[in-house]
Amino acid sequence: MFKVSLVSYSNTLPFRYSLENSKLSKSYFDLEFCYPSKCFELINNKNSQISLVPVGALIELDDFRIFSDYCIAAKNKVESVLLLSQKPINELNTILLDYQSKTSVLLIKILNQFMWKKDLNFLHTQNGYEQNIINETGGVVIGDRAMKIRKNYKYAIDLAKEWNNLTGLPAVFAVWVALNSVPQTLIDNLNNIFKNGIDNLSQVVKFYQKDYPYIDLNYYYSECVDFKFDYAKYRSLNLFLDYVKRLENY
Repeated sequence: MFKVSLVSYSNTLPFRYSLENSKLSKSYFDLEFCYPSKCFELINNKNSQISLVPVGALIELDDFRIFSDYCIAAKNKVESVLLLSQKPINELNTILLDYQSKTSVLLIKILNQFMWKKDLNFLHTQNGYEQNIINETGGVVIGDRAMKIRKNYKYAIDLAKEWNNLTGLPAVFAVWVALNSVPQTLIDNLNNIFKNGIDNLSQVVKFYQKDYPYIDLNYYYSECVDFKFDYAKYRSLNLFLDYVKRLENY
């Protein structure tokens, strides 16, 4: 069996649906669900062989390959990677960084250094940090809980939309990665499994919508999330990694 680590957010449900409904998957893959930075830790420590890895962690990996035609990206806005605050950004002095994410942590630093140019203090966090998003302190929040708690804050900046404003390209948040030891035939089969989920989004929505009453999954998949790892996403990924190398406070 090969361990597959998969982000446990609603944006990965098409992958989960296809994996859990594939006979081949049940024979060869052991699934583990976790938040993005944990997915990176698992494959980085060789505790999983295949993982949906945040793009912000790719520069820390070795002995791997990006293998799939599919990813987690944004069409333009994404509505689940947000800078939340009670005051406008020009009145903020501190930004709390989501401990569950590597990509958004780097993304907001890129946006600030190369576009906003604000004097901001970035702080790493632990579970429960959202309660400290008050006064002049904003917070990066990702995933389903970002959409769930957004209504509690006066201001919400969509980081994917800001990336698009900076670069003209769609933001890429995670890509499928396999260790080089994983057989190519198995990788090809896994990519075909993913295709089944992406090609049947209406079935995915019908199956999972009841579990996500605070998210309109049909709207989210049609207007926000883009699953195709095409040339524009490839360009965006490489540009993101180039910006990371130029960060003053990596």
